[in-house]
Amino acid sequence: MSGENNKIVLRFEGKRSEDGHVRLSEFVNRLGALKKLLRQIDLHLTGMNAVTTNYRLTNLSHSSPAMVQIEARPRPKCEDLSDVVVGRFHAGFRHLNETRSAPAKYGYDELEAFKEFVEAPARNLSSFTVSEGPSDEQIVVSEEFAIALEKALSGGVKNEGSVSGTLESINIHAGTNKFTIYPLAGQPRVVCHFPESKMAEAIDGINRHVCVTGTLRFRPKDLTPFEIDVQEIEVYPPDDELPSLNSLRGVAPNATGGIDSVAFVQKIRADGGTT
Repeated sequence: MSGENNKIVLRFEGKRSEDGHVRLSEFVNRLGALKKLLRQIDLHLTGMNAVTTNYRLTNLSHSSPAMVQIEARPRPKCEDLSDVVVGRFHAGFRHLNETRSAPAKYGYDELEAFKEFVEAPARNLSSFTVSEGPSDEQIVVSEEFAIALEKALSGGVKNEGSVSGTLESINIHAGTNKFTIYPLAGQPRVVCHFPESKMAEAIDGINRHVCVTGTLRFRPKDLTPFEIDVQEIEVYPPDDELPSLNSLRGVAPNATGGIDSVAFVQKIRADGGTT
């Protein structure tokens, strides 16, 4: 159940040129990036396409520095994972602060959202901290956090290959041209970047099983790809359009050359697999 471990406290202090005030655009962008990060953590934990947790502001202060406290609560009829989602968020920050390296168990979408939340802290702020509660230790968001996350996102091994699964979460806004594949074997989702020439195939493949071929990216010591630069997209027909076994009966009546089917199989075995 939700408890004392479901809170996030952010503190902002604006530039001296702004008299210490925080610009509205900066405030909104940071909270928007936080919402995106928490969503990706939620999706990663459940492996589903819908989040389980809502968030509400439970404290807001303009004193120097400005402070906002956010509390996670379970969505109606959803399993209560609010402590787990927030706990993973704080664990990621502690890891970054202590090691200056990206959390190893974060997925690609989580790392990408994490980087967006922490990048360029000095651009419009003189200080930016994160803590688990109003009186808990504050972690200063450093430029080194974004550098470590960028290294994790861009590093690894490249290889040509393919991946198949269900195509979901497509984004074509402003030339983003990205979709996500969820492999059937239960492997982690794969982010797919596709060229404009493959737009029609990508849209046609939404919520369908596809096979994508291109340049796969692997993180060091990881055998499953996390990203692919798409060259080809093959969209498979829906299950209800595939032929049944009964419909295939009689398709090749002369396949055995007039030999009884049992004798035909025995001949193949006797010939070592050839006819």
